[in-house]
Amino acid sequence: MPSLMSILNSIKNQFGMKPTSDDFYRECKIQKVEWWLSWCHEYPDLYWARLRKFSNGKADVLFQDENKVYGFESEESAGNFISQDEFSKFENINEEDRHDLNIPRNFSIKIPDWKNREVKNFEYIGKY
Repeated sequence: MPSLMSILNSIKNQFGMKPTSDDFYRECKIQKVEWWLSWCHEYPDLYWARLRKFSNGKADVLFQDENKVYGFESEESAGNFISQDEFSKFENINEEDRHDLNIPRNFSIKIPDWKNREVKNFEYIGKY
């Protein structure tokens, strides 16, 4: 049986009301964190984005220097949003990409240390 909160969220969605951050993150557990690199920045000024997927299928995106997190109905929508801003998954970066980003051959790229960074500003995008 659906919870009262899920029923209220469904009603909000039907009337075009966007969920608040409290609504969005309620009963969410982080399942996966992905790091994405921007193609608009080169070494040594690499620019990152974080995509988190939650246990309920939703996802959020946070860019390195922003104080706003964006909420999505799915990991796919969040990935589409990041890709639109010319980012690629860090795990997919190969030697040719490293060359294009001017990353020295033997340089070990370290992912950011803000895996669990939370911000107050939230914008729900939904599907993208």
